[in-house]
Amino acid sequence: MKPQPRKRLRNLLVTPQMKARLKEAQEARQEFYDTIAWSDGWLVAMLVTFSTLGNLFPPRRKINLFIGGVLFFLCFLVYLRLKSSEDAAKKAAAEGETEPLQQKKTCKQY
Repeated sequence: MKPQPRKRLRNLLVTPQMKARLKEAQEARQEFYDTIAWSDGWLVAMLVTFSTLGNLFPPRRKINLFIGGVLFFLCFLVYLRLKSSEDAAKKAAAEGETEPLQQKKTCKQY
């Protein structure tokens, strides 16, 4: 019996070196997914938003500049809060707690 054309083509294209590179790429992607967190997305979104708004609507008066600065500062505080909660969760997970983000129950749930 003749091998199927698709399988024969796959055997020609997929080499052991290619398989090794694909596995390394998969491990690199997994490491990237493990290191990215919500706070990183928040920071990127915040920077892009304020840069875009600053270019589209340049401040014409001092109050506009003040309001933009206050909003940026408040968004940055949200980022710091997210980052600190993620760091606490990572630390709790490293210490062996199974569910670090959930609060411990002190009363009975009905």
